[in-house]
Amino acid sequence: HIGGAIDQYELQFIKNNLIGYSAGIGLKLYKAENDFNSWNRLIISDNFADLFFTNENKGFAVSGNLSEYQGLYKTENSGITWAKVSGAPGGNDIIFIDSLTGFIGSNLLYKTTDGGENWFEKPITGLIDTFGIIKKINFTNNNIGWAVTSRGGILKTTDGGENWFTQLNAGISIIFNSIYFLDNLNGWTANSNGRPYKTTNGGNNWIQQTNLDIWESRDILFRNILDGYLIESNKYYTTTNGGVNLALDLGITGFSIAGKFSY
Repeated sequence: HIGGAIDQYELQFIKNNLIGYSAGIGLKLYKAENDFNSWNRLIISDNFADLFFTNENKGFAVSGNLSEYQGLYKTENSGITWAKVSGAPGGNDIIFIDSLTGFIGSNLLYKTTDGGENWFEKPITGLIDTFGIIKKINFTNNNIGWAVTSRGGILKTTDGGENWFTQLNAGISIIFNSIYFLDNLNGWTANSNGRPYKTTNGGNNWIQQTNLDIWESRDILFRNILDGYLIESNKYYTTTNGGVNLALDLGITGFSIAGKFSY
């Protein structure tokens, strides 16, 4: 065990022993300069679940896999190098609503107010069952946002993510994968084991879209009240009438079943 570089197979020092490299299984490659008590990973292969940049240079990648490197990584040079954020949670989704305020969805819901340096769990009320994991977080402004869980929960905040309350307990058979709000009133979900849900009153009422024969939706996005897009498994749909009908686009194929939109 050399300064955090563990389970390695090869260790080499160059430039009069001022620079060291350590390599091992799982694309583990470390570099240290001068102080060999601190090693930085050069290749990171930790099954990242989501990525978010707050500006051209600063970004975050979150890993939710159960490994020794589960957690949050940060770059401040446009992704050339990444460093793990000490004490930060891993997760499945990360979003920032400004340069300082961000959220991570994991088995809990976390918030930062200092640009990702420190993260704190935020309270959730009203869930009937254990919520599993937070799958997606979406904000329409700095105060109002929603999140969905893997066990049928839709959550809302009206105070910038300090507190979250449950709008819908759809049942543990419903796996909500994503949520998207066009504005403070009109929102959609993408979910497994059930048709997508829609609201037109800010989530006070959620209506399952029984007119749609879509049961494994992964993500959804709307450009305006009429034009939207949906991913189901490895199928891609578009709508021009607010989701009343969704047309399968046969010309777009070959993407992952875990695909999602970036916005």
